[in-house]
Amino acid sequence: MRRAALPALVLLLAACGDNMADQHAYADPQAPAVAALDPLPPGTVPMGALDRAAALANPPDVMDLERGRERYGIHCAPCHGLTGHGDGPVARRGFPPPASFHDTGQRSLPLRDIVTAVTEGAGPMPSFADRIAGEDRWRIAAYVKALQYSQAVPAEALPAADRERLPPP
Repeated sequence: MRRAALPALVLLLAACGDNMADQHAYADPQAPAVAALDPLPPGTVPMGALDRAAALANPPDVMDLERGRERYGIHCAPCHGLTGHGDGPVARRGFPPPASFHDTGQRSLPLRDIVTAVTEGAGPMPSFADRIAGEDRWRIAAYVKALQYSQAVPAEALPAADRERLPPP
């Protein structure tokens, strides 16, 4: 029995080689848009592209800010911080800090651009398309806009009772 197993083992080991390293592979279709090693064949659609396009095309009828706050706290606050200043616990532990939502360039972003960043990723931020439903991405974007407004409300926009509690300028 042992003699019969030896030739089979020799054949098995002879068949092994480094040919796995030389096999053809396509670039990840969900990776950020960079020069792909191998473009997708003509007439194909990258996996998830239709869902991403539908999420961008269909904002929800009602922007539920409470749901947006909840989803932001789960998915965004670890890096962006609870107030959106880019000071979340992940950034405080050495990961490159994200841009503050309160910077001038970020404040001027329309909702669609925020949804696109959550959907496709931006810089070191990965795509969250597989983790956050399309409608929730819009709700997160609306919550980010509310955060931006909350950090820069003009004093004259506040009720009189709240203006009285403000410290003197």
